[in-house]
Amino acid sequence: MRYDTTNYHPPAPIVDVKVFRPNARTHEVGMGKLDTGADMTVIPVSWVRRLRLLPSGVVTVTGYDASSAKREIYPVRIELGRFQFPSLEVLASNREDALIGRDILNELNVSLNGKELTFELTDP
Repeated sequence: MRYDTTNYHPPAPIVDVKVFRPNARTHEVGMGKLDTGADMTVIPVSWVRRLRLLPSGVVTVTGYDASSAKREIYPVRIELGRFQFPSLEVLASNREDALIGRDILNELNVSLNGKELTFELTDP
């Protein structure tokens, strides 16, 4: 897999992601940026609206600047290519793409080759 050198500066490792409403075929498709600094996966608010997701709870999140806030979480099913994650809770944010956090990345082997702008995801 390759880094996206067009939409991200510096280039970023990007995967195609499908986010499904639980127990339904309804889904959104888009890009997901691998984010090893994110505890949880984040999806665009627009996907939450179109999928008509209902919050399952509230968590306190802390940003990179140490600010904290309470945010709703949403149950989803996610597919990254051949990898399936049937039961996740994600955050929503005003962004265009998803952030794939460690809740997913810790289930895979992730190999980033920044010099070659390539990466690999495998199942351990």
